[in-house]
Amino acid sequence: MNRHRSILSLPAVLLVMLALSLSACQPTPTDAMIHTGTYPGISNLALTGSPGQQLLDRIAQRLNSAKTLHGRFTLTLQGRAATGTIRLEQWSAQGGKNRNETLTSTLPQAVAGSLTVSDGKKMWQYDPSQKVVYVGPAQQSSSILAVPGRGQVQLLLNTLLSVFGSSAGTLVSDKTSVDGKAAYQVHVVPQESGDQGGSNTGSLSYQGEVYLDKSSEQPLRMDLTLASLGPVSMHFDAFELNTPVDSGKFTFVVPAGVKEEALPTASSSNSDLLSLAQAQKKAGYRLLAISGDHSEYILNGVTTLGTPKNAIYLLNYMQGSQIFTIAEGAPLANLEGTAGQSLKLRSTNATFAQINNLASLAWTEKGIGIRVTGHLTQDQATTIAQLLI
Repeated sequence: MNRHRSILSLPAVLLVMLALSLSACQPTPTDAMIHTGTYPGISNLALTGSPGQQLLDRIAQRLNSAKTLHGRFTLTLQGRAATGTIRLEQWSAQGGKNRNETLTSTLPQAVAGSLTVSDGKKMWQYDPSQKVVYVGPAQQSSSILAVPGRGQVQLLLNTLLSVFGSSAGTLVSDKTSVDGKAAYQVHVVPQESGDQGGSNTGSLSYQGEVYLDKSSEQPLRMDLTLASLGPVSMHFDAFELNTPVDSGKFTFVVPAGVKEEALPTASSSNSDLLSLAQAQKKAGYRLLAISGDHSEYILNGVTTLGTPKNAIYLLNYMQGSQIFTIAEGAPLANLEGTAGQSLKLRSTNATFAQINNLASLAWTEKGIGIRVTGHLTQDQATTIAQLLI
């Protein structure tokens, strides 16, 4: 595998989380080391492909080899799942050290002041609205881009940053301007799984534009349409690589009056999957599932995402060779919006949308938001929804 392709992969669970969740860097003097040509501290690869692809590959090289990262990002969402703006600040260093803060937010799914901190051994996930901090072992990753935590914001930011190393790029224009800066415009789509060194992006569909400063090749802005989520814009307000980061950023002192709870372990493997009965008990409410009378649908277990007070349950189904997910949780309630096609379903209103053959059918019942997501037609998705009891 080419080294510049080792940047974050796109795990299958991100598709669901992005469908459910809200959840471009102006050059600074410290960024002067980053420019087209020779990059201090790394071995330059012989890049091939189109000019747009070479631009993405050079950025992936720098990100993969960087020892530290500091960035401020403004994310704007305008899709059916969420509408609003969130400002984030991220610090990362090799050794699994990370700090991610939500500075401001107009999104109900993200609370200003929430943060996730990892010192490489221990991780704290602080929710100021609930006055609770979840504490557990750090998540191990070889990439400084791996934003820690299992929250919606972290997964969304991880996915957007991974676009540089997981996309096929086509140079659209070298005469674009962003915030008064001359910029390249590169159209991006997921790499085919058969590309050399490419990640398997079949679980996530997106398309859109990445804008890069012509003088430094720093990212300025990213405008993408994510399947089942809709339009997402990320502005890189600051983006520094290989600059010193205060070690104090990677520690956390629990505030007075804040309760500590164990951080739930991630359910990312078959051995961690819950049965439906276990998930029902954990949720404290009835999870809708396909009636047992329809044995052609096989439930391969339930995955949980988020913290206990803000959990989403993913029911992983298979019908023959077809795989799809039914996600349920209070954080998904009333997020259907107006994008996509509106329809009547189960005595309520629902929204169906499809991007690159990836479908999302969304509705709310009894205060719980529900999503059917997969490579499905509208008829297939609505049939599945009608089978839920």
